[in-house]
This record gives sequence, structure tokens and C-alpha cells, in this order.
Amino acid sequence: MTRLLVDCKRVQVKTAQDRYKTILEGVNFSVDEADVLYLLGPNGAGKSALLHSIAGSPLHKMEGEILFNYHPDFIFACAKQDKEFKETMKQANNNLLDISSLPSYHRSWLGIYLSFQEPLPIAGVKTIDLLFNIYRLRWGDTDEAVFEKRVKELCSEVGLQFDSLFKEVNLDYSGGEKKRLEVLTLLLVSPLLLMLDELDSGLDIDSERRLFGLIKEYAQEKGAAIIIVSHNFRVVNILEPTKAIVLYGGKLAKTGGKELVNRIVQKGYKGI
Repeated sequence: MTRLLVDCKRVQVKTAQDRYKTILEGVNFSVDEADVLYLLGPNGAGKSALLHSIAGSPLHKMEGEILFNYHPDFIFACAKQDKEFKETMKQANNNLLDISSLPSYHRSWLGIYLSFQEPLPIAGVKTIDLLFNIYRLRWGDTDEAVFEKRVKELCSEVGLQFDSLFKEVNLDYSGGEKKRLEVLTLLLVSPLLLMLDELDSGLDIDSERRLFGLIKEYAQEKGAAIIIVSHNFRVVNILEPTKAIVLYGGKLAKTGGKELVNRIVQKGYKGI
């Protein structure tokens, strides 16, 4: 029996960068545990905006309801000591919680992870220090030796040099290195919902296979769900989507499975 993970109802998204112009309205869809949802649509259709709204981005104003079926194993250790978070959790009904008004960091603490199209640089902060703080917040473990061992393992898995982590966050990294770092961070955090926004950009074919293979293996092992945005349909063959939705003209225009993805590949978005 499948377990509902995310249920979006009547979602409307407006952008704060353009006088709260409406990007999406009336969007309804759900994601179950272990689902791979392929989010399709032409450029400017609102795919990234939808993912950012689920993550709680302040750059977008969202109306509607987003229900998230959390699992205790994926909640950050730091959240268990936060009074505001604990009060919020009292509103849950059998682990089903409306996250539509929660701040982004609370959503992250619940196990929601968003990778960015272009990871943001943070001058003056070493990548290794950022990762250690993420690790400490997630697991509550401050043993630097244990952390370093885990990060070295992940560096080996994603194909990243450990010494590169002593550079400033997303500065002096190649495009491919930034994406490898995104996957390393994802695996370090161990989320329940993975939202991947063009994670494949900047990757060669071998790196695509390696990184998306790791993500697929992780999701299958943990029962995590994936929502992916990509214009590169090679990842379809790696992740094998169970669901697909098309955003077009500010609305959810079509729903289906892998056959819908194949139709888009062959015919484009005309006729949707």
C-alpha cells in the first residue's frame, strides 16, 4: 500500500519580483512515497516557482494548501529542541501537516530538500564548514572525525576531491563540481522529499549516470520521493518516472505517467 507524501491543493503562485504577478493557479497534484514525478513545461511555465513555493521561498507568494506526510526518521535533530517547531507539530493529524504557511527552514527540518538551478555562492564561508553545520543540525552529532569520514565517503561516491571542500561555497568550482556538491549535500542530509531543479545542467553523460544513479539508489533504499525538473530527457531513462505533470499557460495542463513524457519528447508541447 502506497503512502501519500505530498498533496498540493488549489495552489496559486505569485512572484514577488514582478509585483506579485500570478504564475500558476489552481494546481492540484499528489506524490506518494517512492514516486518519481517528472515536472514538465516550456520555459517560463512556472516549474521552478512551484518547487520553490513547496520549499517555502520568500521570493514567491503562495496560496492554497500543501499537505506533507512527514516521517520522524527524517526530521532534523535540531528541530526536536525548537519550541516553535514543536508547537507547529501539534497541528499534525496522523503525521499529515499543512506546511503552506511554515518558514522554509521548518520545511527543511521536516525532510524537504531543494536543489537549485544555479547554486548560490557564499563568500567568506568554507564549504567544509557549511557542510559540518548542516551535518550537526541534521544528526545532532558534533564529532568532527565521524563527520569527516562520512564526507570523504560521499566525495568518493560523487566524484569530488575532498580538498576542494576547503574553498568558499560555490566559488571557484566548475559547473559539474557544483552539481556534485549538491548531490553530496543531499546524501548528507538524507531527505524524504527530493526536489531537483535542473540538477543535470553542467554535467557530462558519465556524470549524469553516476549522480542520478546515486539519487535513484538512495530514493529506493529510503522510500523517498523525487520531483524533478529537467529539459534533458536522458534522465528519464535513469530515474524512470512513475508520474508526470505538464504546466502550461499558468495551469496544470496534463497528468500522466512515463507515456506522457515520451509524448512530449516526440511531439513537444503543442496540443497540450
